[in-house]
Amino acid sequence: MDQKEAVEFLKAFASGQITAEEFWKKFKADETIKDILVKDEEKWEVPLAAESGNTWSSLASHIYKHPLNFQSYRETEQLHWIVRKYIMRNHMPFNFSRFYTDRYMFLVDIQPSWLDTGDEEFLKNEIINKIPDELKSKGQKIKWCKNKIKEYFKYDRSPPRWIQNAEWPIINGKPLVFRRQSKEGLNDEQIDYYFYDPDTKQETIITQFY
Repeated sequence: MDQKEAVEFLKAFASGQITAEEFWKKFKADETIKDILVKDEEKWEVPLAAESGNTWSSLASHIYKHPLNFQSYRETEQLHWIVRKYIMRNHMPFNFSRFYTDRYMFLVDIQPSWLDTGDEEFLKNEIINKIPDELKSKGQKIKWCKNKIKEYFKYDRSPPRWIQNAEWPIINGKPLVFRRQSKEGLNDEQIDYYFYDPDTKQETIITQFY
């Protein structure tokens, strides 16, 4: 594949003409496509904290070096984001597909800030895939999902105040109930979050460090 064909292939993925899986297989096998994105990565190796908290280099390198989970809304959106950035940074007029972005943002929109779980499989299998067919608008679907999340992710008095990313434990396919967290002192180096199984009463402690 020559340079022009490779750029057109990038555009095909960005516009939604091919899937993330189709793009990934070709990307891994074709040195021209890989060379285009890697060189662009090196050119724009700058902090992007305002956009994602990552650098272009670290995000792209992670995507390139690890197996991609095509069922993951987060990972497929990240891959699509890398290609979109290449096209935008090189000032190519283009209309992007919003499929991967909208799918991932729906996952984000249904979760309260104290949850933000990385367990996509639970959210998809137990909530998103069970949205009633009669709900047609995005707003109706989000509202329904938020109510279902409250049924699954429960707390005794108040939700956890995470000092790092949320780590709500799901044991044997069931979210635990949040009981409390340790008090924050001036010299504390960690916070403990106490969860329990409502059936067995067994306690699980999640520890986060400053």
